[in-house]
Amino acid sequence: MERAVAALLPYVHEWDLPLNPEHLHELAGAVLTHFDSGASVEAIDAAERARIAEFARQQADLHRG
Repeated sequence: MERAVAALLPYVHEWDLPLNPEHLHELAGAVLTHFDSGASVEAIDAAERARIAEFARQQADLHRG
């Protein structure tokens, strides 16, 4: 995972993307999860939208207390 995040960092910096470390880990995790997957594009899309929703719920819980 750390190597995947390290590979993304130059793009984040060069393109001035407003991503925090947690976002980078989520992006890298998504790529690594599906990079050799046999899932359809639609299934990958659905899985990642669910992952994004769960991440948002977790972040909201952290900020609430």
